[in-house]
Amino acid sequence: MQVKVPWAEPHGRFTLFMERFVIDVLQACQTVKGACTLVGISWDQAWHVLERAVDRGLARKEADTIARIGIDEKAFRKGHRYLTIVNDVDRGTVEFVAEGRGKASLAAFYESRTPGQLAGIGAVAMDMWEPYVQATLKAVPLASSKIVFDRFHVMQHMTEAVDVVRRRENRLLTAEDDDRPKGTKYLWISSKENVHPKRRAGGYRNVGNFKDVIYFYCGGVRLYP
Repeated sequence: MQVKVPWAEPHGRFTLFMERFVIDVLQACQTVKGACTLVGISWDQAWHVLERAVDRGLARKEADTIARIGIDEKAFRKGHRYLTIVNDVDRGTVEFVAEGRGKASLAAFYESRTPGQLAGIGAVAMDMWEPYVQATLKAVPLASSKIVFDRFHVMQHMTEAVDVVRRRENRLLTAEDDDRPKGTKYLWISSKENVHPKRRAGGYRNVGNFKDVIYFYCGGVRLYP
């Protein structure tokens, strides 16, 4: 017969005070192994302490509406293995973790929410990973007006598009003995403050002249007048 005591959980080998200390050390260390060395416990013992702490936190957590969520994937181990992570943008808390980065991984989060909670989502921040987009469009009402792509990936695609057009126009103008685009690559794809002063000094005059010759289009959108 087991007797329930207030200072430890059933089947736990440590007191709650000790488990709290282990969690503090785990948070302060970069690896579980490093924390185990400091505390003097095995990796399995530390992991079980961590699992119980997560279970306690989830049991206390209220299933309220999250107004703005962020979705991202994180690589772990080797061989392109990923986790899908959903967080509350406003409170900075992790709300959901699932293995993989497919449509089903994110769909599992949406399936855990009530219709009212899904309707209460006002914005969904993510990169341009298509499975995440499709899972969100299927589950969240009016999702097409709520998805917010992160600035890094938007600018990455924009920079690539600008450089593709620059190289194409450079070939055309070079064939006509017009060398104004020469040496202007980084003036097009870099912020002005990131361009070396020597390159900046005369380069922008070439860009100014270049604008009179070509128009840049990216998906049908003119990038400058």
